[in-house]
Amino acid sequence: MSSITTAISGKSGSVAGTPGSGDVGSEITEWSLDDTVESLEATNMDGGGFFDSVEGIFKATGSLTAIGSAIPKKGTVTAVTLATSSASGSATYEGDILITTKAISVPVSGSVVSYSLSFEFQGSYVESTVP
Repeated sequence: MSSITTAISGKSGSVAGTPGSGDVGSEITEWSLDDTVESLEATNMDGGGFFDSVEGIFKATGSLTAIGSAIPKKGTVTAVTLATSSASGSATYEGDILITTKAISVPVSGSVVSYSLSFEFQGSYVESTVP
């Protein structure tokens, strides 16, 4: 049986950061998150010839695109909250991130200066929902 989900618009998604040099809470236009767990092989002779695995290390990485002049430095660790929407029940991810890559785009015309950041959550992070 499949569960039914409700589509939501990304227009009320958000990124909130800690004010200061590592703040990523500028005018965010897009963000993405890859939330993974390492699979460790645990196949053994009692498994009847079937593959088996156990969960290993949890890891979350992501990226964001923003506009604005307050561009964070790579190598900065800052607290962040990512929200898929402001609606009740929407997913949020909260924790400290390390900014690993920064790319800046400066067009001559037709658009504003933007930047993209890649990041990794450091230590534990919390997945929850908007109340």
